Amino acid sequence: MCSVLARRPHQMRANVTHQGRTKHKMRDIAQANDSLARNPACSIQSRKVPCDFSSHMRHLVTFLFFLLSAGTAQPQGFDRTYNKSIQPSLSQPLLWVSAPSVAAPSLPKAFATNPDAWAFAPYTASTALPTSVGRDVWVRFTLAASPTAQSWIVRIPRLTIQKVSLYNLEANGFEPVQSAGALIAHNAWNRATRTPSFEVVTSNIEKTYFLRFEHHSPVTERPELMSQTDFADGAGRIGTLLGLMLGMFGMLMMACAAAFAVARNTVFISLAAFVTAILLHYLVQMGFGGWRIWPNSVYLNQAMRWTAPLMAMAACCWFFAHATHAKDISKSVYRLLSLVALVSLGLGLFRLIGIDQMPRNFLNGWAAFVLLIIVSSLLWLSLRGMRGNFWLLAGLLPIAAAAASRLAYSFGWLAHIEFALVASVFLTQIGLGWLFVALVWRSRAALLSSELAAALNNSDAATGLIRERVALTRLPQMLRRATQLKSGCGVIMLRWHNYAQLMSTLSAEKQNAMLKQLGLVLHRVARDIDTAARMGDNQFMILVEGPISRSTLTSLSTQILTACIRSSDKFRLPNAFNFHIAIWQATLVPVSADEVTEALKTRLNQMSFGTKRPVQFVDAASSDVSAEPHQEFTQRRDDLVAKIDAIEALPSVRAVLTP
Repeated sequence: MCSVLARRPHQMRANVTHQGRTKHKMRDIAQANDSLARNPACSIQSRKVPCDFSSHMRHLVTFLFFLLSAGTAQPQGFDRTYNKSIQPSLSQPLLWVSAPSVAAPSLPKAFATNPDAWAFAPYTASTALPTSVGRDVWVRFTLAASPTAQSWIVRIPRLTIQKVSLYNLEANGFEPVQSAGALIAHNAWNRATRTPSFEVVTSNIEKTYFLRFEHHSPVTERPELMSQTDFADGAGRIGTLLGLMLGMFGMLMMACAAAFAVARNTVFISLAAFVTAILLHYLVQMGFGGWRIWPNSVYLNQAMRWTAPLMAMAACCWFFAHATHAKDISKSVYRLLSLVALVSLGLGLFRLIGIDQMPRNFLNGWAAFVLLIIVSSLLWLSLRGMRGNFWLLAGLLPIAAAAASRLAYSFGWLAHIEFALVASVFLTQIGLGWLFVALVWRSRAALLSSELAAALNNSDAATGLIRERVALTRLPQMLRRATQLKSGCGVIMLRWHNYAQLMSTLSAEKQNAMLKQLGLVLHRVARDIDTAARMGDNQFMILVEGPISRSTLTSLSTQILTACIRSSDKFRLPNAFNFHIAIWQATLVPVSADEVTEALKTRLNQMSFGTKRPVQFVDAASSDVSAEPHQEFTQRRDDLVAKIDAIEALPSVRAVLTP
């Protein structure tokens, strides 16, 4: 399903050397047999000159090894995607021959006239089709006769190829039936798949087909012959893998974005860029890097085949340069990782512009070098005292294993890329998930400190109430909501009348205790949707969300006064909490926040000259300004407490108050 990179050239040379050594050994065996025939004395029955039994066993093992190697070098059929895949029988196995591209138009007629004119070679497991600019490769195979017509799929497991065509041998020569590749748009292929795929049909007679490969570099992939069911199962598996991959990588990117929004740590942005680059790399490897709408769309996938992993290498180096705190621990390691990231990014952009300018072995070597640099840097930084980098190294190991599997397949050491692709996707996801958890765990202290700083910045330390600037920000929003929804709202402003004189006579511990008690009182009275704030040393405000009625606002003010009276008795200071309360209730006439606060402050200033009513609405007439005798104030206070106690003593009220 993914493109296969070029195998090592020394593998083909090793096969030739091995065959030569086997011939020499067989010649030695023949010479030994001749000498044994000329010297009958050296036999099993001879007791005078014993035969060297170990030498014969060595010769026997060599002969069996020759038979085994000869059997593996025999022409093979099509490759199998899965071990249990069924295939039709072949009358003739796969054979191949190289021919000049300019001779292609005359080849069908020449082959029809003289089929033995082409010197076909066997297509073995180690065969690399030597396609190049100016030379094509023709692959021939013959399907055996079958009682019923059956449809099969010939698939070329290579994402990027210039052009491959399927020819059918008829009485009058070759007949081109299907073509696919980079020179043809995907929608013009016989099957709109990610890799070139053709359909062949068996009949009651043998049918001979030819595959013509037109490419600029050797093709190491062997064609696959599969049934329609296996072809559909493969498409379903790759679709399932694509869905799981997009879902897992998408969730990880959203988690990185959420972590950055909470912690404001740029390392999560680096991790999100790393995840995005790896996702792009896997999409390209699975064949989803082209647009599929123009004839050269496969070139886009071919260019991104190494551009995407190079960008992933650059993002990986940049991420670990920041996540490991390399800039603070070792400037040289930080510069090395940054340099490798910049070089990888530059190579990726150059590869995007010049597709055929860099050999594959160089790119494979660079990938191995980058992987070695990152692992070595993590080990060095961990041993230098940053033990937390060992957790990052544990997350890098699965990603390194996935990259190593890709390198092994690129060099030809791994055969089945389908299973390697699935394993690499899940290994990479495990590694990235581990890195995210490690970063969250490592930044938990910074996260808690940032949350604490935000809470201290928005809350008053003495009372625990919201600060003035937050209340002044929420007040216009509350008024706007009340106007749009046509629901009433209210604002309660309190002034501690004898605050300065009282605090000057108390110790610091008692001042903190009284302020904390007042904060608890206002928090207890305010609802979850309301906002209780401290507007100054002796002024407080409660923003009451609507809908709210006038009687409810009065009841809230009465609860505040009653709780303050009981708190005064708790501190054994009868006149400790002496408050004047001004209430504003929203009307249908729109007003601004400044007008509301100005009206409340004006009413509190009027009440400061003396009043018999400590709770007043700003739209009501103020009480007569006159000094209230101390005895009258004490009597009124005792009457209010007695009324509240009588109300709370009622059975119905007690049932509600007592859980």
